Amino acid sequence: MGSRVDSRGYLYEIVANGRNCIDVDKFDYLARDMLNLFGLRKVFDFSRLTMFNRVIDNEICYHTSVNLDIYDMFQQRYQMHKQIYNHRKGKAVEFMICDAMLLADRELGICASTQTPQDFQFLTDHVVHSIEASKSDTLADARALLKRMRRRELYEFIDEYLLPPDLMSRIPRFTSEELATQTSYDGVTLDPKDIIVSDGRLNYNFKDQNPVDNVSFYASNDLNSKFHIPKEQVSLLFPEKVSGSFSSAVG
Repeated sequence: MGSRVDSRGYLYEIVANGRNCIDVDKFDYLARDMLNLFGLRKVFDFSRLTMFNRVIDNEICYHTSVNLDIYDMFQQRYQMHKQIYNHRKGKAVEFMICDAMLLADRELGICASTQTPQDFQFLTDHVVHSIEASKSDTLADARALLKRMRRRELYEFIDEYLLPPDLMSRIPRFTSEELATQTSYDGVTLDPKDIIVSDGRLNYNFKDQNPVDNVSFYASNDLNSKFHIPKEQVSLLFPEKVSGSFSSAVG
């Protein structure tokens, strides 16, 4: 039984590919989100990747003709995380919903519901709607915060800075306490509890590595041999660094 699983290990790469992060999960959420946001004019076409591949030595390999498509996919993912998933307004909404959940936790037991699958399955958008529709005095603050969110009275973006990978370990992380003491405007005193510092990393989905370095290719003249293609043989315009960190603050 073990040998059969090992001989078909490539099947796991279809859904969650730990080798190079090319899998249908990524195809699905990028196609879904890009279609809903931009329409058909900007939806990445994954059909070439699903057509021009074959299994060699228990690994999904791709034809040399789609190497640019693979780079394009990782670039599209980076742009979605940079422009959409980490958009300052979207992050503000995310923080406001989290704060509303914390304010409502004592009555609704939201945190405790994450401990078992039976309870966790009911933590849907209905929780937000139930807070908004409630008449309970203990949920008044949570309701007020969600009402602000609906009115687009969002947490204000303060600032953001980017860090290259070689500086990430040398530059200390800013804290809300430091920002509160170093920032003043017309004598206004800031409360650290009103400031949220958020750190994040953007990359090509493989930490500091280029995931395409772990992609195996094949050529039409030898369908049973796999090899790697250095990025210099594809284009001289690809970035040297494929990861970076950012820190932003809202309040």
